[in-house]
Amino acid sequence: MIKLLLKFAFKAGVLTLASLFILSVVMLPAAERAGGGIYDKTLRLHIRANSDDARDQELKLKVRDGVISFLTPLLEDCTSSAECVTRARSLEREIEEEAKKVLCDEGCDLPVRARIAREYYPTREYGDCAYPAGVYDSLEISIGEGAGQNWWCVVFPPLCLDRSAAQDDALKSGYTDGEAATVKREGAGEVRFFLLDLIAKIRHWFD
Repeated sequence: MIKLLLKFAFKAGVLTLASLFILSVVMLPAAERAGGGIYDKTLRLHIRANSDDARDQELKLKVRDGVISFLTPLLEDCTSSAECVTRARSLEREIEEEAKKVLCDEGCDLPVRARIAREYYPTREYGDCAYPAGVYDSLEISIGEGAGQNWWCVVFPPLCLDRSAAQDDALKSGYTDGEAATVKREGAGEVRFFLLDLIAKIRHWFD
C-alpha cells in the first residue's frame, strides 16, 4: 500500500512539473508580449534594515523618507526606466551620503551601501497596484548588516517618488495600456499577471 502511494505521489509530482514546464514554454511568449515589458520598464527601490530590531526598523523608514525626498527632484523628469536607472546609478554615492546623514541625525553611524542591480522580487502589492514576481532593475540600499525586514517600492514609474501624482498617470508614463492594466490587474491583465507571476516563480525555483 505504501509503495503504491509513493508511486502515485512520484507520478503526480512528475506530471505537475511537466505541466508547469509546458505551461511556461507555451504561454510565455504570449504573456511576455502582452505584459512582460513591465520587467524592463520598471526601477524598483529596495531598502534593507540592519536588523529586525524595532530601532533598526524605525531607522530604515527614516532613511526611506530621506532618500525619497532627495531623489524626487533629481529623477522626476525621467521619461523612461533606462534613463532613470542611468541617473540613479550616477547618484549612488550621493544616495549613500544622504542615507548616512539621516542616520547621523539619529545618532547612528551604521554604514550604508547603495547600488543599482538586477534583483529577483517576489510578488508585491502597492495600494491598488501589484507587481508580478521576477527580476527587475533595483536601487538597493543596505543599512549595516542588511539583515532586517525589507521595504519595497517603485521608483519608475514614480509610484513612491511623486505621492501627489495620480496612480494611473504614473503608470501610463512608463507602460503601454496593456502593461498598466496588468499591474492594475484589470480585465485580461489579471490573466497576464497570473501567467507572468507563475512563470517567474517557476524560473526562480530552477535557478
